[in-house]
Amino acid sequence: DIDGLDTASKIRILLALISNSYHVAPPFSVEGIREVTAQDIQYAAELGYSVKLVGVVEQREGIFNLAVYPALVPVMSLLGSLQGAYNGTELEDEYGVVTGLTAPGAGTYPTADAVVKDLQDITGGRTLPRPDSATPLILGSPDDVERRYYLRFSVADQAGVLAQICNIFWKYDISIAAVIQKEAVSKQFVPVVMTTYQAKEGDLKAAIEKVDELSVVKAKTRIMRILKADT
Repeated sequence: DIDGLDTASKIRILLALISNSYHVAPPFSVEGIREVTAQDIQYAAELGYSVKLVGVVEQREGIFNLAVYPALVPVMSLLGSLQGAYNGTELEDEYGVVTGLTAPGAGTYPTADAVVKDLQDITGGRTLPRPDSATPLILGSPDDVERRYYLRFSVADQAGVLAQICNIFWKYDISIAAVIQKEAVSKQFVPVVMTTYQAKEGDLKAAIEKVDELSVVKAKTRIMRILKADT
């Protein structure tokens, strides 16, 4: 699922079951994994995370936030420990309790098994969950969602670079959790990896737009969300 389209379809199905609404979900952000590099996977591992393609459904006061994107998840979490073709689902309730399910998500035998089970349900007359509410689905603005972030900057190897970035971040109320400067991978720039505390997505994107305009920044900043039970 390189472009996240299959994950987006699964999110729509889950949303219908969660909301009990038969309305089609309005368009939402879908980002695949084409831009994820081996560098990002390595740096994430050093920070204790795995990079996974995730579909997110969040509900607060009747408003849903939906998105598909690559994210950093703790290596020891259910999603972070998945390997190969396995899919996983994590559910967090209003008390912060996380539960989950895993199962094979692709391949000859898992697909055949799913088809046979569907046929058994049909022939056995089993009542299947089916949304029956006309309640419209309301999606919130992704700019208002608060997350932690992983950022990888490609910057000139010179003094004062972090000061310039931090000078922009404080104007958008973005706090830095950790900074790691890696060894240069080219003569043009050095990678600097940064994680943030929770920040609104709209503020983070606006700040990065300003950062990328700096003369010391040599390539577009790589942004990935960090997902944990408390974020």
